[in-house]
Amino acid sequence: MTEALAERLHPGTIQLAHRVTAIEVTEQVELTMEQSGSRFRQTFDHVIVTLPPRLSGLIQWRPALPESVHDQLRTTPTWMAGKAKVVAVYDTPFWRQSGRSGFATSWSGVLQEIHDASPPTGPGALFGFFRLTATERATLGETAVKRQVIEQLIRLFGEEAGHPIAVLYQDWAK
Repeated sequence: MTEALAERLHPGTIQLAHRVTAIEVTEQVELTMEQSGSRFRQTFDHVIVTLPPRLSGLIQWRPALPESVHDQLRTTPTWMAGKAKVVAVYDTPFWRQSGRSGFATSWSGVLQEIHDASPPTGPGALFGFFRLTATERATLGETAVKRQVIEQLIRLFGEEAGHPIAVLYQDWAK
């Protein structure tokens, strides 16, 4: 769906890897953004904000949003607010060659739920949700968390799982 929508937009409309620091609404919408240490402003007719509601305070709003709106946004529960996920990417989905599905449920490692997230052809990917709480993940730190992910994948899928080409980690609690 996102790709179909993006195809309808003028080139340059979608700005990736930009941090929005301010939104000013007049006749149009002016965004203040940062990218690679540079700050600049750009004007749009419309803006879609997909930031989790609890993080709305990270943006300077002009005119300012009423405090009641900020309170509501800060207290709106979001499904993934304290969760984290990881994707270990491999040259191939090697587990399929040994008749494994790439699916696992575990209570003995850092990941509780693991799925095969590989495309039909090309690289392999094992995707997992963490069993650890946000506090436990923060205490361990990202490097240790990733190391424990790989150790668990080795126990579940064999030694080949110890050689990912990338380990992508997203912690929404941050």
